[in-house]
Amino acid sequence: MLRVRMKWPLLLLLLELVHANEPWPHPDALKFTCPDRDFSPQKLTPLSSDRGKGVPKYVLLPTISTSSSEAGSSAEGKLCTLTRLNNKFYIPIGKSYLSHWNDDAWQLSPGRYLSRTSVQCDTTSSDGPTNAITGEPDYLSGEELCQFKLHPLGPADDGYYLQTHKGRGIASTPPRTQAARFLERTTWGATWEEISHLTEEYERDGIMAMAEWAHHQTTALEPTSHRAYFRRRLNPRAVESYLYGIPGPKACEEDARFRRFAFTFKDVQLSRGQDSPAGNDGHPYTVMKIESYAGGGGGKVIKFGGEVRTVTDGPLQYEEDGNLIDLADGDYTICNVHEVADNELGGLPPLTYTFQVLVDTPCTSSYTNRDGLEDNLGDGSIDFENKRVSGRLIRSYDSAACNAKCNDKSKVKLIITGNPTVQLPADDVDLLGTLSWIDLSALAVPEELTILEEERTHESNWLLRRDLDNCFDQNGDEFLDPAGLAFTDLRSTGRGKLKISS
Repeated sequence: MLRVRMKWPLLLLLLELVHANEPWPHPDALKFTCPDRDFSPQKLTPLSSDRGKGVPKYVLLPTISTSSSEAGSSAEGKLCTLTRLNNKFYIPIGKSYLSHWNDDAWQLSPGRYLSRTSVQCDTTSSDGPTNAITGEPDYLSGEELCQFKLHPLGPADDGYYLQTHKGRGIASTPPRTQAARFLERTTWGATWEEISHLTEEYERDGIMAMAEWAHHQTTALEPTSHRAYFRRRLNPRAVESYLYGIPGPKACEEDARFRRFAFTFKDVQLSRGQDSPAGNDGHPYTVMKIESYAGGGGGKVIKFGGEVRTVTDGPLQYEEDGNLIDLADGDYTICNVHEVADNELGGLPPLTYTFQVLVDTPCTSSYTNRDGLEDNLGDGSIDFENKRVSGRLIRSYDSAACNAKCNDKSKVKLIITGNPTVQLPADDVDLLGTLSWIDLSALAVPEELTILEEERTHESNWLLRRDLDNCFDQNGDEFLDPAGLAFTDLRSTGRGKLKISS
């Protein structure tokens, strides 16, 4: 282990020694100058004559301010780039630019060739070799130049290029634009007031205003957590909390969230077989069960996966040929649902498609009773079912057959009242005693109990704003611990009674 940990520092040290031992200027180095104007990339043709031969190239480049006819600070706003063209793509190698934050010495660009390229900047001590075309030295004594050692070109590579890009420069950029750009890069999103304030300080103090802003952020302000801010205000339901490390608050704790609609998107996935393999004994996918209950006066108990989701004053209904048809007691697959109570969604008229159930035979799986034949009950293919991993048979189920049923308009019915609102069986004491529920009608709205997304989902979602005095429900039982539940989103009957069973 020690040898492995020492390998990289040693390798970096060797690379630095190799680069440091390169002669400067290298006898094979050729000098090029950044183009004066913002034209298309200028190809460094002399470097491309021996592509594919594995010969590294040495290039001498003056900085953007010394290579431009507009020398010195007038070069501000200009950028000179050294790139390599591989087939159709320009890959950055180095750049030189002048700004408030750095001088214009050439810098290596992060990317593909960073580890295979080096750059050294220095001042020449003598004149360079005589150029065969101009008859003049390539460079004079006392010039500040940067030498690049470039990775050899491959047979399919085109060559190396220089290009000059001309911007406005900081000096000619309006202060408000500079302030907005700075805050765009350093905040999660600036307000008009923040931009205006920084603009005023920049007009007074120049670039130091931005330095003072950064200093204030890191020294004078208490650290905050963007994740905590986001989670507190988003507060999503944890539909499978046992899979994650943070299950969320208990029903008696601040930020507990309650909902008034009985069924969720996750229930649709479970009912249709998505993300929920059926048991190997051929049991059906999770169904919605409708039952009559004693003392209900024609009302119904609606269950999902064996648990009570809500009770209704009468049967669920759908429309067919102009008539209202009662949904009989029995098992049903949920094909689609909107996470809103009843049919309320935004400012739209009452919706008729927020809750859809399959009135045909519920989706099932018969994995162990097929006799090697495809029976279209939502199983995987014959070959896939015989797949083994480490010698173990991997049983898998799909939802293709169920999806086909749920896309058949003759078999899917739209419940006219929408996603059932959560209610308690107030007239059935025995049934009420089996549920975990709490009465929050005494809490102040919105100070202690707040409606979430009221404009979109009306009174479908509620948020508890303070800890309750205790963690026991109306039946005297301790609240369920979300960490031990598969489904911890709490269901609410409205501002008053909140049903919190799993």
